[in-house]
Amino acid sequence: MVLGTASNVGKSLLAVALCRHLRSQGRAVAPFKAVNIALNSWVTAAGEEMGMAQAQQALAAGAEPESSMNPVLIKPGAGGRAQLVVRGRMAPELDPLSPDERRARLREVIREGYEQLAARYDTLVLEGSGSTAELNLAEEDLSNLSVARMSGASCILVADIERGGVFASLLGTFALLSQADKARFVGFVINKFAGDPAYFTEGVRLLEERSGLPCLGVIPVLPGLRLKDEDLLALPHPDEGAASGQVPGVRVAVVKLPHLSNFSDFVPLLGEPGVELRYVEHPADLGDVELVVLPGSKSTLADLAWLRAEGWADT
Repeated sequence: MVLGTASNVGKSLLAVALCRHLRSQGRAVAPFKAVNIALNSWVTAAGEEMGMAQAQQALAAGAEPESSMNPVLIKPGAGGRAQLVVRGRMAPELDPLSPDERRARLREVIREGYEQLAARYDTLVLEGSGSTAELNLAEEDLSNLSVARMSGASCILVADIERGGVFASLLGTFALLSQADKARFVGFVINKFAGDPAYFTEGVRLLEERSGLPCLGVIPVLPGLRLKDEDLLALPHPDEGAASGQVPGVRVAVVKLPHLSNFSDFVPLLGEPGVELRYVEHPADLGDVELVVLPGSKSTLADLAWLRAEGWADT
């Protein structure tokens, strides 16, 4: 099971790699993420919704994406509301339930999804959500250590060194776990390292010494890798669209709506040679772009009002 010190540290990508590697060894592999919170989703052949990341992991594993791989999907909406998708379908019948009743029902759904996959595949690659050590949510956890306990899976802890604070995030996360949960971990991975890994040899030694876990790998920054992201936290900086050292042939601007949805439809442009993709909020930021993309919205009327207020209607 791939767990992380925070959101967007690289859990999904590592799970993709593990799925592909295990498949190359001749195993029947499938991904599983109990709860995914994402703006973007994948629609299966059965017409059911699931997390984009789990669909990509399934394809890497040579498996057909299905909602059992992500039995609970939460899609944030406008006004702090969210759509709850259970087994690939909207679940309005859960709305009247109390939080405890809803949580108990979701635990059943998660267990059923896991058991269905475990009965059909040799190996499951599990992925957690966000941070592993959210103490205030420990009793309500549906997707991290509760799944590790249910499945008996061995765990890997992933930390992102690019954002800084890797020692505090990794060692702090591990220190907050119970002894029983610490025993589930077989090692840690340092992700998004820039430069020569040899310069981090001492860092690895210190982390191993203080955590008692082996380092399973130091993964470099992979700027050319363009997997479809699931939420706004993963949106690249507006200047990342143009390839380094190249003069863009086509400049594309995407209007960054407050309730932007399904940006996975245009993010692949980031990998196109000669294309510069930028995100803009105001018409004055357009500059000399040749194409403006108005993306999908989770709250059409609210975003329409925002567009008018910002002057887009007059552009």
